[in-house]
Amino acid sequence: MRRSFGRVSVLLTVVLAVSAGPSASASPDSEFVSRTNGARSSYGVGAYAVRSELAAVARRQAGRMAAAHTIYHNGNLGNEVSNWRSIGENVGMGGSVSAIHNAFMNSSEHRSNILSTSFTEVGIGTARGSDGQLYVSEVFRRPTGATYVAPRPKKTVVRRTPARASRSAPRKPLVAPKAPPRKPAVRVVPATVRINAAWRLYRKSRPVGALDLAVTYLRTGRILLPR
Repeated sequence: MRRSFGRVSVLLTVVLAVSAGPSASASPDSEFVSRTNGARSSYGVGAYAVRSELAAVARRQAGRMAAAHTIYHNGNLGNEVSNWRSIGENVGMGGSVSAIHNAFMNSSEHRSNILSTSFTEVGIGTARGSDGQLYVSEVFRRPTGATYVAPRPKKTVVRRTPARASRSAPRKPLVAPKAPPRKPAVRVVPATVRINAAWRLYRKSRPVGALDLAVTYLRTGRILLPR
């Protein structure tokens, strides 16, 4: 959830409670800081600067939660923290540092505070309640006048795949089929033409006879009378 203070915003994420075994860490505060900056490093984000005044605010809130055996956000965070442009808080409870931190990382709202590229500073405080549970408050701040630093883009390695010939057979060029050879045209000579040719061959210089008359009749339809 988000609260507004004038032109400046305060990001307060959902409170979180987890169950786990007891922690063997001697300094839960420093372990939380180490895990927080380790997560930022693994995501390519610069480490938070640790500020003692923020840690003091966080320890007081952790103590109040441990005494009440419940977790809730610091409603007076905007007044207890000074010199801020934006602030945020994660609160949680559980049996160990690792269990609470993992729960934070598995929650998108809590993780956004841990991996924020807007906040630049952090202070973390813890307290152990009489119920045996560990209570933590993580206070994040972007001080006034701080500049935004974008995370470095990760390098992308492009591996070139060597050229490889296709296993399929090469495609043959398409060739238009040859047209079948054309058969020579058969010329049909009319009967009259054949008769005329035969007649010229036969007659030549022979005298006109009965055959001549018949041929002339077939050719012209006239009867040639001998002189």
